[in-house]
Amino acid sequence: MPQATLISGGSILTEAGILERGDLLLSGGKVRKIASRIRADGARVIRAEGLLASPGLIDTQINGGFGHSFSGTTPAQVLEIGKRLLSHGVTAYLPTLISLPKKKTLSGIRSLVAAEKLRGGARI
Repeated sequence: MPQATLISGGSILTEAGILERGDLLLSGGKVRKIASRIRADGARVIRAEGLLASPGLIDTQINGGFGHSFSGTTPAQVLEIGKRLLSHGVTAYLPTLISLPKKKTLSGIRSLVAAEKLRGGARI
C-alpha cells in the first residue's frame, strides 16, 4: 500500500459538521480516520492550519472552462481544464457539449475520450 498521508491541524468538513481543528488520515485513496489528533506513524504530514479539508466537488454539467468549450477543444485543452478545475475543489465532472452539427459534436466527443486516457486533473 502507498504511504499514508496525514493532513494535520486544519478544519475538516464531515457529515456531522465542521471539526474546527483536526487531523485526516488518507491511505490507498481513501479516508481512513478523522480525529482531533492522529499520530503520524510514518505518514507524510501536510500542515493545514487555517485551511479547510472537504470532500471534492462533482460538477454534473460543464460545457468547458477557462476560455475553452468542450465542443471545440483538443485533448490537451481538456486536460488543462481538468487540472484547473482541481484548484476550485472540483475533483470530477461531466463534460457536456452544446448543440452543434453532427461532425463538430463527434469531434468534441473524440477529444474528450482521448483526454480521459491522458489521466490528469479532475476526472471525467
